[in-house]
Amino acid sequence: MRTIQMEENSRKRAELMEAKRQKRAQELEKARKQVEKRQADNACALQKIEQDRKDAFDAKERATEKRRERLNHEKHLEHLEQQRHAEKQEAKRLGFIEKANKIEQDRKDRLISQQIRMDNNLKQIRMEQMRQNELKREKMRLNEAVKHATVEQQQRRDEYKRQQTLRKVERDTERATRLLEMKAKVVQDRKAMQIATKNKHDATRKNVKWHPGMSC
Repeated sequence: MRTIQMEENSRKRAELMEAKRQKRAQELEKARKQVEKRQADNACALQKIEQDRKDAFDAKERATEKRRERLNHEKHLEHLEQQRHAEKQEAKRLGFIEKANKIEQDRKDRLISQQIRMDNNLKQIRMEQMRQNELKREKMRLNEAVKHATVEQQQRRDEYKRQQTLRKVERDTERATRLLEMKAKVVQDRKAMQIATKNKHDATRKNVKWHPGMSC
């Protein structure tokens, strides 16, 4: 009877040990599945973060390329505008020079004609003293007119050079102002893009949290 009781106790202990072993095995299996699920969830989260970073980088690259194309287009338009302006200014300058040369040539022709008439008169009235003196005075007046015309021509040239210099300074000032405004806008755009990208990353990190039922 005692032997049967000991065998029964031994059998119960074995069953209890087996039950504990199975329960432990089930708990380990459940823990393993939970770890695998957490790892899978973390992998999904990391994959989404990497994809968001890649998308943000690609968007930034596209925006940079678009800004580069826009700046190149604006520079091309500015170059064309400067070229047209330079051609217009050159045409004005050539027209002014041509007009000034024509006026000067007409003045010289008149002076030459006057000089020729004076010489003819001198030849005709050489024998008459009074008229000879008058012709000499006329010649002096003509020489003064030539000097005065030369002074006026030089003054016109100086004024033209001064105006050209002022226009060049104005063009350079305007171009420098435009370039500074463009650079300031590019810096503002870059800062706005950086802030938007940072805000998007911060929002992504706040939204990506692990939940037991979360899946890819």
